Amino acid sequence: MEFNTNCIVNMSEADEDFARVARLADEEKRVLIVKDDRPKYLLLEFEEYEKICREEELELARKAQEMLTENRNAYNRLVDL
Repeated sequence: MEFNTNCIVNMSEADEDFARVARLADEEKRVLIVKDDRPKYLLLEFEEYEKICREEELELARKAQEMLTENRNAYNRLVDL
């Protein structure tokens, strides 16, 4: 996941002015909060979170269909048992 460097704030900045960080998340869709120079939290709009979840569910369904197609013969033998 790539981040605009303007969307990365350190923990002390987030602690001191959370309202500013929340506004930044409104504008940019997501903000990475770092602590000790390491990613610690990700602040994002709930709609963005739901979008990410839907994309992951679609990818999982695609992979499951792909596996079922590749292994249809074995699947059919198991169903017949």
